[in-house]
Amino acid sequence: METGDRTELIRTAFEAMVLEFGKPNREPIPYREPRDSTMMIPIAGNPENDEIHPVFALSHHFRSKDNYEKGYTDNPHRGDHISVPAYLGFTQEIAVFETSFHKGQAFVELVTFPAADRDSSLYQAALRMLDAEETR
Repeated sequence: METGDRTELIRTAFEAMVLEFGKPNREPIPYREPRDSTMMIPIAGNPENDEIHPVFALSHHFRSKDNYEKGYTDNPHRGDHISVPAYLGFTQEIAVFETSFHKGQAFVELVTFPAADRDSSLYQAALRMLDAEETR
C-alpha cells in the first residue's frame, strides 16, 4: 500500500461528521484587548477556557462567487469564506473559526455546535481527527 498525503480525505470526513452535530451557533469574535494589530480570541462564558487549537491543515476555502456557498457550517454571508476547524481548551469542544468576506466587509466568527452529543462516538472521532492533525 502506498502512503501519501491524506489531508483531503481527512478534511472531507471531518466536514461530513460536523454536519451531524446539529444547528451551529455563530458568534462574532470581539477584541479582548488591543495588542498592536493582533486579535486575542476570548471564548464566551468561560475565561479559563480561552485556548483555541486550530487545525490549519483541515482549513477549507469556500469560493462563493456571490452564490451564498454555505460550506459545512451553514455560513450566512455572501461571498468567500474560510473555515478553520479547531477544538477549544480544556473542554475539548469542537468549533470552527471562520472569516468571511464580501465587497469590503469582513466577518470573523466562532462557530460552535451546542446541540452535538459530545459523548457520541462520532463527536469523539472528530475530536481525535482534530487532535491528530493539529499543528504542534
